[in-house]
Amino acid sequence: MTIITHLTDSSFSFFLEKHELVVVDIWSEWCFPCKLINPAYEELANKYLDRISFTKVDAEACPDFGDQFGISSLPSFLFFKKGKLFERFIGADEARLRKTVKKLLKSE
Repeated sequence: MTIITHLTDSSFSFFLEKHELVVVDIWSEWCFPCKLINPAYEELANKYLDRISFTKVDAEACPDFGDQFGISSLPSFLFFKKGKLFERFIGADEARLRKTVKKLLKSE
């Protein structure tokens, strides 16, 4: 079972305060690359369930979130450590996603 929390503009800040390591997938239903990367994202969420909080934000449903973080392309990934932006990247790059998750873990 995958535990991925779907966040909104209003729930994001509260969630970030409560979790030390957070990965955010900014996606949209119409985005084909978002669908391509999703299985790898779910696999990582299952693998690191006890160490990292994996989340999703629907770009169309949460425009304020996109504005706040300057999201211009999908999918976009944001990595947070203790409430601070740790790293970010754009695109359905599975190798980069895996590498950045490991980098986030090593920073603990």
